[in-house]
Amino acid sequence: MKPKLQFNKKDLNNVNKILTDLNIVVKNGNQIDIARASADIVKQQKLKAPVDTGALKGAINYSKEGSGVAIVSEMEYSSYVEYGTSKQKPQPFFFNPARVVFRNFVKKLESKLNRKIR
Repeated sequence: MKPKLQFNKKDLNNVNKILTDLNIVVKNGNQIDIARASADIVKQQKLKAPVDTGALKGAINYSKEGSGVAIVSEMEYSSYVEYGTSKQKPQPFFFNPARVVFRNFVKKLESKLNRKIR
């Protein structure tokens, strides 16, 4: 006996509703979540940034760019602090906090999508 799958109109309506809900979550809900994650990344970066004059901490910001966000450090020497030089040890403050917060953001998004699917 061959396996057989049947869908009725109610099943298809349910699938369409789930897809519509997921689309709403991805398009609308994520803008708020992205802004929160971006603010959290900047906060963590500022906490990790070494302080001499405080200019480096003050230069870390985020802004909306198109459908995404740009997180930047405006100080020209930021990469030297992050990666070090021949005379200075690296003092990572920028990318590590971004990775940690972004991983948490993705986990929360997956959880939200899984709840919508169920």
